Amino acid sequence: MSSDEQQYIIFKLNQAKETYAAAEIMFENKMYNSVANRIYYSSFYAVQAALHHSNLKSTSHKGAKILFNQTFIKEKLLEEKWGIFYSKIFALRDDGDYGDFVVYTKEQVEDLFLQTKTFIQIIEQFIS
Repeated sequence: MSSDEQQYIIFKLNQAKETYAAAEIMFENKMYNSVANRIYYSSFYAVQAALHHSNLKSTSHKGAKILFNQTFIKEKLLEEKWGIFYSKIFALRDDGDYGDFVVYTKEQVEDLFLQTKTFIQIIEQFIS
């Protein structure tokens, strides 16, 4: 793997962590729709790093989800629960961003918010 590729992976992991830190601030301030958006994007950046590490790239969010599930979940490189998790936050973000009158509560996002930090850590360990 070239230095540029390694730098891209590091950049994406840092982007994932920074975006999660923003989600923490929003969670503390009860901005739950924004939390849903930020936990999705923090996970998406981690998935991009994992895909890049495996020499895979996607030009869309849906494509990244498909590649993630085919490569890491179907091949049992990561536990199935992380594929389910990623699909849930994908739908949560999509509904929250594009649905009319969607207002998330703490109860709807809290477990996924907490799991996101672990998800990023697992991706980081996988890449290491």
